[in-house]
Amino acid sequence: MNFKVTHWHLAKGRGDGDNTEVVVRLEESSWFWHFAEFIGEHVFFTICDWCHKVPLPKFVCNWERNWGGDKEDGVHKLEDWYGADLGCLWHVYVESPVLQWVWKHKFIEQATEFRMTLAEAREKFKGTQAYKLEWIEEDVKRDAAYAAEHPEDND
Repeated sequence: MNFKVTHWHLAKGRGDGDNTEVVVRLEESSWFWHFAEFIGEHVFFTICDWCHKVPLPKFVCNWERNWGGDKEDGVHKLEDWYGADLGCLWHVYVESPVLQWVWKHKFIEQATEFRMTLAEAREKFKGTQAYKLEWIEEDVKRDAAYAAEHPEDND
């Protein structure tokens, strides 16, 4: 029952636009931890997407306190700290702790890792593997839109 699974994993690194770094990793570990990671990433991410469509009541959004716990963080509204919907709360208090637990216990027996730019990754993963880069490209676009809207944060 302890057979091994080989899995390709892509992650977003530093940079912006086509120069965004893509981390490509080939892992081999127990099927159980890959299955747990799959459930955590795909099922929980789907629930997270659904939760982003559920707005929090205004009285909850306006609740003020020190959400970070450090005195330097100051007092903020819940909406300013977590957002105005259930998605961020789901992510912080359910999805992320479960995935952290899985990643802590997932023993990777073999791993090969290399880095390339997003432009290089598009070329290498074109065709049937292109979908693996979609989330990275969407994230790069979201980062660019945020940078254009908030030039004061671009230091």
